[in-house]
Amino acid sequence: MRFIILFFVIALVALVSGCGGSATVQQDWDPDYDFTDLGSYGWLPLRATPNIGEMRLKRLVGAIDAEMASKGMRLTADEPDVLLVLHVISEKSLKLDEYGYKVNWDKNTSSSSDLDKGSIMIDVLDGKSREMVFRAVADGKVAPSSTPEEQNKKFAKLVTKLFAKFPPPPGQ
Repeated sequence: MRFIILFFVIALVALVSGCGGSATVQQDWDPDYDFTDLGSYGWLPLRATPNIGEMRLKRLVGAIDAEMASKGMRLTADEPDVLLVLHVISEKSLKLDEYGYKVNWDKNTSSSSDLDKGSIMIDVLDGKSREMVFRAVADGKVAPSSTPEEQNKKFAKLVTKLFAKFPPPPGQ
């Protein structure tokens, strides 16, 4: 009986961890900062981000703007409460798809493909002091062959996860 219960617990843990999505998200914030009266945000200039492309970058920024609006934050250039800094690190990675041998064993064959992988890091700075008060980092990938609609959905889900704990509840 214990074996059956243990098996179901292990299966449940594997199922739940598999449903977490492909993105790994980490968040950190200054517990002494008062997040209660935030109502506006602004952007610091975006830096060049190789390998992501201008269209994808616009989609990502649009997803962040939509998420901030859903939290009651308005975009402004005049003395925002917080400033957002976006860092995108994208690189090509090599994934080995299959490996095998021919029947005569004198040569091997393999095939591989390039995949984009990377990290998105969003720093939230106090608007006046410009000290970092919140940081969210996600590791994941968006297939370059995906449609604009698929990319928008992927970025929206990712940004929702990035800002899941923003602003942090008081006292945490």
